[in-house]
Amino acid sequence: MKGTKVWIFYVSVLISGCAMFGGDMPIHVMGSVPANVPDSAQSNCFLTMFYAESDQVASSHAVSAQFSTEFIVSARSKPYYFVAKCQDGREYQSSKILAGGPGSFGKTFDLGTLAAK
Repeated sequence: MKGTKVWIFYVSVLISGCAMFGGDMPIHVMGSVPANVPDSAQSNCFLTMFYAESDQVASSHAVSAQFSTEFIVSARSKPYYFVAKCQDGREYQSSKILAGGPGSFGKTFDLGTLAAK
């Protein structure tokens, strides 16, 4: 019984530490690339999330022209932007979003139609 109490204590400390100091959290993003892109090129795009402050890649997912996917962001509020690069070589960029922090957990960010880069 004592071992169970110790285990519960350590798990509680770990969980509260993540809550206090922040961890990563999921966000949902949806949007599209412009309709003038040929259907064959629309079916194979990569959507990449960038840290806006450094222009460094945070994560990337394969998506279609109309996309709805999840990304993981820092628990601290930071600016991000997204770039879709399609099979035909064209690139499209979103506006910046502020994600992470209170109210971002599981939030859906509608990026709309991405602009040609």
